[in-house]
Amino acid sequence: MVKIFVSYSSDDRAIADALAVGLRQDGHEVFFDRDNLRAGDEYHARIRDDIGACDLFIFLITPGSVRSTSYALTELSLARQRWPDPSGHVLPVLARSTPQTDIPPYLAAVTYVQGAGNLTAETLANVARIARDRRRTAIAWLGVGAAVVGVCSVAAVWFWPVEGPAAAKPCYLSAQVAKDSTGRISPNGLILDIVYRGATNSFMVSPEGTASIHVGPLEAGDAPWAFEVRSAIGDSVSRHPVQGCPTSARTYALGEGLNVTLAPR
Repeated sequence: MVKIFVSYSSDDRAIADALAVGLRQDGHEVFFDRDNLRAGDEYHARIRDDIGACDLFIFLITPGSVRSTSYALTELSLARQRWPDPSGHVLPVLARSTPQTDIPPYLAAVTYVQGAGNLTAETLANVARIARDRRRTAIAWLGVGAAVVGVCSVAAVWFWPVEGPAAAKPCYLSAQVAKDSTGRISPNGLILDIVYRGATNSFMVSPEGTASIHVGPLEAGDAPWAFEVRSAIGDSVSRHPVQGCPTSARTYALGEGLNVTLAPR
């Protein structure tokens, strides 16, 4: 079960309602109903508390929700205060066609759900993937705890240090995409694809060429993975292999005049 806060414009209540029903049917705890709250300090405090208690913040992107007077932007600001890096915590959903320039950079920093078919079904699938990733991370950390307990127990009996196997850990990186004058691919609307163990995870590159990404959990310190940069219209360059999680900034030269710098964060 994942605790989920759904942020939306009042104009899009029907979309939010359908999504909340689907999330609850999948066993998740959902907060999205502002109508039961009274205006004033109590209203704002309850919203703040619920965002503070949620595991995942879903933002329905529509012209109404990104309007300057929208209360959804206030909720987004609270989410940003809690998670300066939205990766793994904030799931933007493009519920209605909205100009790219109107979408806050904080949301554009991660890949958002775009409903090619059933928007609710695609959002539920993304939430299920996030829930699986959380379970895998939790299991990995349980493995770390078990290894530590085992090492301590052996050391207490034999008075000899024992080191258990390295546990799988996620690799968190900042990416900077730069294009020289020979580049063919447009710098706008770029997507950074991360490929690890046959699975692909996509991250939206901001108009400034930056993206916050994560890989794994990597099962070994030198586990191989790869990345590629593509545009929203499908143009892409060849994949570039990476070994393990970079511990310092590294720049990779790709085709089509693109350079990607990865640095730990």
